[in-house]
Amino acid sequence: MNLFEKKEYRMYNGIKADRLYAPICDYWSKQGFSVSRMSPYRIQGETFDSQIGLRRKFAVNVHEHEGNTYMDIEVQAKATDLGLIGGVLVAIICWPIALIGGAVSYSKYDNEASEDLGMFLNYTDYVARAQGGA
Repeated sequence: MNLFEKKEYRMYNGIKADRLYAPICDYWSKQGFSVSRMSPYRIQGETFDSQIGLRRKFAVNVHEHEGNTYMDIEVQAKATDLGLIGGVLVAIICWPIALIGGAVSYSKYDNEASEDLGMFLNYTDYVARAQGGA
């Protein structure tokens, strides 16, 4: 079950795709994600929080066309089966608390995803500017 999904798209003028690829991999690795290089210009990764049963994933596609680099990114969070079972049990036992807790948790995860995405985009913008791109 997807809790949330966020997508973003960027274009970098005058930057070669291979100049962004390695920094993108390093960035997500440092954020605690297991990073997989799926192809020369597709990177994905995930991390798992066993205490709350939440799996977070990202996918970044980078491609170059006519001297510009285009990047699209998707971040998402999914509740694992164990997380769903725990949530249902809590909801059955004490539904008012579960309802409030679920709303607070969703808001927290949504804010964290927005912050993660924003920090990543700021980082890639910085890397592009440092290499002379726009």
